[in-house]
Amino acid sequence: MNHDPETVAVLMMFGAFVAGPLLGCLAGLFGRLLGRLLGGARQARGTALERGRTPSRGGVRDRGTAADRGSGADRGTGADRGTGADRDTAADRGIGWTVGFLATGLGVFVAAGYLYVYGVRPLSVMGQTAQGVLVGFETVQSRDAEGRGRATPAPRVRFVSADGRTVEFTGLGGNLAGQPPGSAVPVRYRPDDPHGAIIDNFQERWAGVFGIGLFGTFPTLVGGAVVADWLQRRFPGRVRGGSRRTGANRALLVRGGHVLVLCAIAAGALVGDAGRAIGNVLVLLAMAMTAYLLACLVDSPRNWHRAYNLFCVAVMLALFGALTLLVAVRG
Repeated sequence: MNHDPETVAVLMMFGAFVAGPLLGCLAGLFGRLLGRLLGGARQARGTALERGRTPSRGGVRDRGTAADRGSGADRGTGADRGTGADRDTAADRGIGWTVGFLATGLGVFVAAGYLYVYGVRPLSVMGQTAQGVLVGFETVQSRDAEGRGRATPAPRVRFVSADGRTVEFTGLGGNLAGQPPGSAVPVRYRPDDPHGAIIDNFQERWAGVFGIGLFGTFPTLVGGAVVADWLQRRFPGRVRGGSRRTGANRALLVRGGHVLVLCAIAAGALVGDAGRAIGNVLVLLAMAMTAYLLACLVDSPRNWHRAYNLFCVAVMLALFGALTLLVAVRG
């Protein structure tokens, strides 16, 4: 049976959003159960150690020594053990969130990879090109993020395949906007399925892969934030101080970030094309966030929260900037 790769990829994406939280719930339950078992074992071992410290023979002096041992020091140690148990419980609860978000993101990335392998790559390797003609536009109904319906013009293209067949197909909504009917349109198709042809530009070839991949980026970054929180509690950061070289390196990186921000403002104001201007601004801001990230690592190498937040901002800016530039340059 011949399945549409885009339909299969979308179904895989929705399956990831269902299976990921389920795996997270199972991992959270398993983590809590394991935490309780380990906590019970630690408590039983601590009780056994305290009983072992009490002497079975001896006079008043031995009992007094045992009382002294079981006074402030042991109570302080027990408090410390309680604090560690609380940390372990919090870590066990975070396992479910981490597994859920990371499994969801990984599943969505697998769906994007499936669309590339079975959708984009066959057209690139085995596909043929042809020169088509823009017949006109037809209205396609779609819904926005708030569920409101809207009409989007989709291009209607006609071309002649290598075996002489005349084929018409509809492209993605919003593509070729502003071009008049009769304009020449590059077309790419597979010889065994000319009716599955696409307009040979970046939007038609890569919109599905990058769109699905962006859906996987958000849960992956959230899962990484949970991991960063665990690292912050497990390995608290220590700010470096007293080193002139460290302070100089940090100041240099921060100033470099400021310069990149100014360059981003200048690029947005001076570049004429709107798409390229937005892309350049986003890429330069991503570079500025990277400079601030390096400054944070130089100043405090274990400040996981701040470093990860800057990393997330830099990744998102770089992704959207690169996509905007590709769309603006390749059409």
